[in-house]
Amino acid sequence: MNGFLYGFTLQWKLDLRSRTMLITCYAVPLLFFAVMGGIFTSVMPESKETLIQSMTVFAVTMGALIGLPPSLAEIYRSDIKNAYQANGVPLSLGLILINISAFVHLLIMSAILYVLAPILFGAKIPEHLETYLGGLVNVPRRRSDSPTPRRPTP
Repeated sequence: MNGFLYGFTLQWKLDLRSRTMLITCYAVPLLFFAVMGGIFTSVMPESKETLIQSMTVFAVTMGALIGLPPSLAEIYRSDIKNAYQANGVPLSLGLILINISAFVHLLIMSAILYVLAPILFGAKIPEHLETYLGGLVNVPRRRSDSPTPRRPTP
């Protein structure tokens, strides 16, 4: 447990100084949101209904697919790997901590989009906040209006 806490603390400190994390989890999604949010709402005013959700999908995709590989390379190519080994932290923990860290940063990014979209573009806030947040953290939720799935009989 001490190794995990040490690794988590080290990863958080590294993320605060990481340009890769800043660019892929904050700068690019915010710039895309500022530019494309204006274009979407001016060309198709009805896109205000789904602007928050669509920009959240982009931000999460950007951070997960483009942000994780360089962050992993930063850890495993540098002296950080040696610090892990010297303090008894398993090397596989780096992968786990990067994913947890990216998840937290992307939640923060999604909260920023959630707050700014209605202010900047008059976007509509999602009606079912629990569904939006559940989808963001990928928690499946059974819809009450959907029929119960039946197993096919052989």
